[in-house]
Amino acid sequence: MTTTELSPDLEQLVTEKAGKIVSCNRSEAGASRITWLIETNRQQCVLREDTGDGPVAGTPLNLTREASVYRALAETNVKIPKLYGTADNAILMEMASGSPDLGGLSKDAIESVIDSYVDSLADLHLIEVDERFAALNPPTDPAQAATANVSLWAEILETRVRRPSPLATFATAWLLDHAPRDAERLVVCHGDVGPGNFMHDGQKLTAMLDWEFVHVGDPMDDLAWLAFRGHHFGGGIGDFYQQLDRWEARTGFTVSRKRIAYYRIVVMYVWLVSCLAALDNGARNLNRFTYLNLITLMNV
Repeated sequence: MTTTELSPDLEQLVTEKAGKIVSCNRSEAGASRITWLIETNRQQCVLREDTGDGPVAGTPLNLTREASVYRALAETNVKIPKLYGTADNAILMEMASGSPDLGGLSKDAIESVIDSYVDSLADLHLIEVDERFAALNPPTDPAQAATANVSLWAEILETRVRRPSPLATFATAWLLDHAPRDAERLVVCHGDVGPGNFMHDGQKLTAMLDWEFVHVGDPMDDLAWLAFRGHHFGGGIGDFYQQLDRWEARTGFTVSRKRIAYYRIVVMYVWLVSCLAALDNGARNLNRFTYLNLITLMNV
């Protein structure tokens, strides 16, 4: 991390909502937005800033949308940081306790943390999709939900990616044509499930983070993220099928492995489009090598 001063308007936001700034450090994590780790005379907090040059800048996946979800979930039992305030290009929230890193934990501790994470994911999926989530422009039925998120990423591909990508173009058509339309229930999907996007205290979850891909859709979408990002891409986080059983018992919903398989392809498509958009829009905190390597992986 490097110590850097905020812009005057963001400094004012922090001062008004969280106290006088003692230190401000820019995290190296993230690509679509800059994350500032801030200590004030009253507390520690996190500021996420959209600099306008990230892969999803200028799309519906903006910080206003993300802030609306923090507000909607504030009175629920889903563990999230408290939202302190917003600006046109930033959101300010409390710094969640714990660590995002599972390294160094025992096998039993990792399984305990992931079980707690699966429980919180299930609690999210049990929340009724009502007017609190109007900013997500929720689909009204499973048929509409089946293609809504892919259509959004197809628009990002069209508007944010300049270089030709035959694979992404083919995947768009295939995913829209094969989208499952038999979801039993539409839920609030986190949209980026997996290690690195939650905090823990070594035994249990303390907060779910990074809600920029949140949308209303099939809960199998989130379970597919857990399958791909958690188990296939990462691994070492326990037994996936036991975790599915845990989610099923807590929600009372039926797991569809067929739909999970479809949404695993959606996850890879989202990663591919995100990487292409990141490389074509040179975000100032972008590590190009990471995205070039990920594109290679998505083409395998």
